[in-house]
Amino acid sequence: MNNTPLDFAACSPDTLILTPNRRLSAWLVRDHDTEMAAQGLQSWPRLNALPLDAWLQQLFDALGLLLPAEKSVPRVLTARQSALLWRQVIEQDKDPLPDVEGLVQLAQQARALICRWRMGTAQLESGHTPENARFAQWHRLYLARLQQDNLLDPPALLQWVMAQGDAMSPMFPATIFLHGFNDHSEPQLLYLMTCAQQAGSRIGFSHLPSRNGTCHSVSFAQVDEQFGAAVNWALTQRAASIQPVRIGIVIPNLQNQRARMRAICQALWQQQPDHDQHHWTDIINITAGQKLTDYPLVSHLLLLLRALGGELSLLEWNLLLTSPCFAGDAAFIEHDRFIQRLRDQNCMRLGLDAITRRWQQFAPGSSATADWLARLQSARSSAKKLSIPQWLNWLNGLLVASQWGQQRTLSSEEFQIRQRLQETLLTLLELTPFVTRLSLTEFCHELNECLRGVQFQPQTETASIQIMGVLEAAGLPFDALWVCECEAANWPQSVSANPLLPRQLQRALNMPGATPERELHYSAGLLGGFRNSAPQVVFSWGENQGDTGHALASLLQDIPALDHHWPDAYRFRSLEQRQYQQLRDTVQQLPPDEYGAPVEEQHARGGSGIIKSQSQCPFKAFAEYRLNIRAQDELTEGVRAADRGHLLHRVLEKFWLEVKDSAALQLLIEDESRLDVLLHDIVDAEIRQLRAEVMLEPAALYPLEQERTFSLVKRWLKDYDARRDPFNIEQVEKKRTLQLNGIELSLAVDRIDRIGDALAIIDYKSGDKEAQVLQGERPEEPQLLLYAMLEPEKTRGLYFGVLHNSRMQYKGMQDAQLAFGKGTGKIIQAGDWAAQMQEWQQILAGLAQEYREGRAVVEPVNPKVCQYCHLGPVCRIRESAQELADDIG
Repeated sequence: MNNTPLDFAACSPDTLILTPNRRLSAWLVRDHDTEMAAQGLQSWPRLNALPLDAWLQQLFDALGLLLPAEKSVPRVLTARQSALLWRQVIEQDKDPLPDVEGLVQLAQQARALICRWRMGTAQLESGHTPENARFAQWHRLYLARLQQDNLLDPPALLQWVMAQGDAMSPMFPATIFLHGFNDHSEPQLLYLMTCAQQAGSRIGFSHLPSRNGTCHSVSFAQVDEQFGAAVNWALTQRAASIQPVRIGIVIPNLQNQRARMRAICQALWQQQPDHDQHHWTDIINITAGQKLTDYPLVSHLLLLLRALGGELSLLEWNLLLTSPCFAGDAAFIEHDRFIQRLRDQNCMRLGLDAITRRWQQFAPGSSATADWLARLQSARSSAKKLSIPQWLNWLNGLLVASQWGQQRTLSSEEFQIRQRLQETLLTLLELTPFVTRLSLTEFCHELNECLRGVQFQPQTETASIQIMGVLEAAGLPFDALWVCECEAANWPQSVSANPLLPRQLQRALNMPGATPERELHYSAGLLGGFRNSAPQVVFSWGENQGDTGHALASLLQDIPALDHHWPDAYRFRSLEQRQYQQLRDTVQQLPPDEYGAPVEEQHARGGSGIIKSQSQCPFKAFAEYRLNIRAQDELTEGVRAADRGHLLHRVLEKFWLEVKDSAALQLLIEDESRLDVLLHDIVDAEIRQLRAEVMLEPAALYPLEQERTFSLVKRWLKDYDARRDPFNIEQVEKKRTLQLNGIELSLAVDRIDRIGDALAIIDYKSGDKEAQVLQGERPEEPQLLLYAMLEPEKTRGLYFGVLHNSRMQYKGMQDAQLAFGKGTGKIIQAGDWAAQMQEWQQILAGLAQEYREGRAVVEPVNPKVCQYCHLGPVCRIRESAQELADDIG
């Protein structure tokens, strides 16, 4: 038999069909049953179709009972046990290696290729690269470990079974079809055929009978457009058919496209007339499962285990404390305030003890949250060095203590996930013979590795539309088939030989991924099979992917192309895209939205930030103070600029409350030890306050910041304040209220100095500021101007006190007649101070009036305002700029 069409009618009970995977075997059995029922039969022998690995396992089990007692039967490893052995071998390497788990996967792949291509030791050691030599040594150690413990790994199972000679021969059926295997020259398959023929079996490759389908290609402007079109086409084919149909959609990169395909299927199903009668997963099945660790029920459990063994980021604690996978009560309603408090304290990473302590400070007394955290601490205290069975018992206790999955009735999908997780946990017992006692960290590592390799897909009823990867779809029959991503970049695939095996040997043996010619031949076989697998076959491709151009694969150039203008009925636009287009069309018909509702309160309240934002950009003020869209403080490594500025403000406040005037400062300068003692006392007290309010990691940052603050403030006092003309402290950090055009502003002035009969207002800045920000029709920094309006008749100078290591000085504007102090900074002299004050008063009143009227035009005073603005998602400045550019163009 040489690659004959598979005929169910000719399959006797003594016929065995071997396939490369379980899905193909199940489909063949189902199609055979359908055909028998269509012939009017009431009963029939079940089609004997099995995956090759399942058949080999059956043979191994049978041989274990038949072989004589003196012949030692090895124990077959699971893939997980094999991976553990490879890891133990690789970790014995004298040189430190990065990404050991990645090397384990490559080693397992190389081992499978060695067995499938029946490579000998001499061939394996013929490599010339350090990687080849290192792997050859690992392979020798791995085989020695298998022999020492009488073990057999899955890739070597066929060789061992076939080597049993006379004991094996009676187990061969009369006829064997190798169905769905894409590489008919694979040495291990040829060896199987030789053994079967020697035992008297008829064996050969088979394929599905050709369906003589009509094939077409269709192109799209962009690669992404074809996916929605394929699903739309499949739904149309299903709706047009009276009989049940099997429609296939093949996507080569399905694992990467799975999330996109779910969104497309869900959106398009909602447009079907019978969408309310079925869930979309009853009609469409996406075969590429997600990693089990991607589902919240599992990922949140792993996050909980990480919390027991180390620190989590604030974002991770927020996710864990509010997770629906764990039970909670009304106390969790306060989590937003709790997390915001931790954010204010710059708590970037916290362990279980730290989060428990801070929760107790935030919400003293008994609460469900406190009890939950206490149960976690108790579970952690019992996590010593344990064996794997003991760890599994401990984990079951943790699941109960944390109330995992008990907060509500689980959905069908969640129930299946929980079952699959529990089944997977039991497979950890396979590692018991190979590992001793593990720490919590080691157990979590093994658990992660175990779960990471598990692909899971919730069970669904048999669906009419199957979205599959290439190898899953190969050899399957369909009533209609659409093959996506037929760009030349995908067919054939690029060369990807295993880096651990000698490259020249892989080329010589024509192994997978070794040569372009091999990949071309392999791709031609796959595409040829798809051409004959359905009465109607569509091959689609995209002309562009972003800025990259594509062409149709050369293997499909002979297929006639459909009209380039694919019917609009098959074009996909997501629900979000349609809603966006509708909203955009509506918005474009409205007049310019430059005003919001006016302020209705007779006296609107706020701080100086209202006027600052209104001056910088009216939309910014409206969004922040009318819509309450505020930016969250960013968590940063080290000391935040805001915390550093706040510390400087408090130190200077305490200093001037003690010192009072420039004369007292001069006395301290003359006796520097007194100055040092006073400053040290103030800085020490404020650092203690900082420790209570802000979390710095590592803790060594506190003394560093203490030293920095001391030297910075001392330098400021000696080099700048001490050189000024005589002054008295009028006010320090005093809260004042200003009525401005119907707005009541609460202000906090850093410092007001009295110089004779005049007042000088000082605003400390830990970053640089220029006096020019006080000028113009829309000043960037109007706070000082607002402070000046508190006592406009007496105020004669406005200053930024810039306390920055490299740019320390006073900057500002003053009455030219005021004696502030020469050499203390860059100060603009105003010849007509009264006129300047009147101009500022008019500007501030105008800004307040704009705010009260609801003026919200997008009009930044300069590009810097937009550079650090957090309102990008709700602001149309970039869109407006594009529309202007289009109009000019």
